[in-house]
Amino acid sequence: MTSAFTSEDSELDEILRALSDLSKTFKSGAVDPVAVDATLKRAALWAVQKSLLDREVRSLAITDDLTGFFNRRGFLASVTQQLKLAHRDTRIRREFDCFPSKVAENPAFFSKVFASVARFSQM
Repeated sequence: MTSAFTSEDSELDEILRALSDLSKTFKSGAVDPVAVDATLKRAALWAVQKSLLDREVRSLAITDDLTGFFNRRGFLASVTQQLKLAHRDTRIRREFDCFPSKVAENPAFFSKVFASVARFSQM
């Protein structure tokens, strides 16, 4: 592999080297199923461990260690998300509030829409 795929983590470097060797083996046509299996297992294990550590770091960044409640950053992120949901919900309600008048303006179109929805829901 190129130098772009190197890391300061020795375990990750080992996995990247093994994947590089595996790639070369595939290209040469001499495939060892045991080596492939071992390399893929190590790569998958490392990916799962990294994902779990990333999740833990994100959790630690937004919660208080002592209480487990959101810290300021977590609280602001949560409030921002809830405000976006409330805003979206308001827009949806506005659309449904004017829905009856839209149906009254064009009943033929909406009867086709309702028929299509009914057919789709029976599938």
